[in-house]
Amino acid sequence: MKKVLKFSGLVLILGFVLLAVTPYLFKDRIVTLLKQNLNENLEARTDFDDISLSFFRSFPNLSARISGLRVDGIGAFHDTPLFHAEEISVAIDFWTILGEGPIRITSLQLESPRINILVLADGRANYDIVVSSAEESSDETNGLRFDIDQYELQSAHLRYEDQSLPMILAFDRFDHSGKGDFASMQFDLVTLTEVERFSLIYDGVTYFNDASVHLGATMEMDLDQLRYTLKENKLNLNELELSGEGFIDLNDDDIELDLSFSTSKSDFRQLVSVLPGAYVDDFNQVQIEGTFEAESQISGIYSDDQLPAFN
Repeated sequence: MKKVLKFSGLVLILGFVLLAVTPYLFKDRIVTLLKQNLNENLEARTDFDDISLSFFRSFPNLSARISGLRVDGIGAFHDTPLFHAEEISVAIDFWTILGEGPIRITSLQLESPRINILVLADGRANYDIVVSSAEESSDETNGLRFDIDQYELQSAHLRYEDQSLPMILAFDRFDHSGKGDFASMQFDLVTLTEVERFSLIYDGVTYFNDASVHLGATMEMDLDQLRYTLKENKLNLNELELSGEGFIDLNDDDIELDLSFSTSKSDFRQLVSVLPGAYVDDFNQVQIEGTFEAESQISGIYSDDQLPAFN
């Protein structure tokens, strides 16, 4: 009996040693593939500090943590950082590392990413950095394949500025997670979003200033038709609760929208809470009475020379 226990203990120890050592055998290939994909597919300055690998974080998948990933603009955007992240964690299908085909990524987590999107007045955008298909490698046996079933952003900061409108959107301390079968062309994407501070400035007018956001939403994703349909959803802006329905179609030359949003019979103070400057620390002490119901709809085509109708 003692021999059996001793043998079992040795096997267990060897197993842990193999799990600890094996990732280092494949680190060079993963680093090479990551740098190759970044350099071949992005017209930008890219770099990262280090990669750590482990089986223990997402067994039986291999977990990779990329620290200090940076994507910075070039040309007209050379002074504009596009994407910085303290840490990115991905789960890798271990068996795809052993073959000659692409390495399969099954989950993605971004820690404290800073995303800065800028569209100039002439329409040039700093996110338009993916090289054309003609310039991409035609070798399908290399690279990375994203078969993600879940992703997460933690403590993100996102700023979107479109100088052609002009409009500025800012999300501070932005948490977002999603689950869905991205390997399929049709699936439901279940998401949860929390934003500590959300601001919107359009044409010099502040519509939202440091508003809190909570959104739980399920979307029907049709990647064949590029149609995204709202299903179950609930949105809170400060104290105002909304729900929506409809779809978005991404066409070759334009975007078709048919979206509607409504509130149930709500306390008037919920509406006041979203007014810029109204939602302050002592808002709960303000006496506001009355109820209201509201509906809005966005329907039509969005393109370079056309805007959808808003009711």
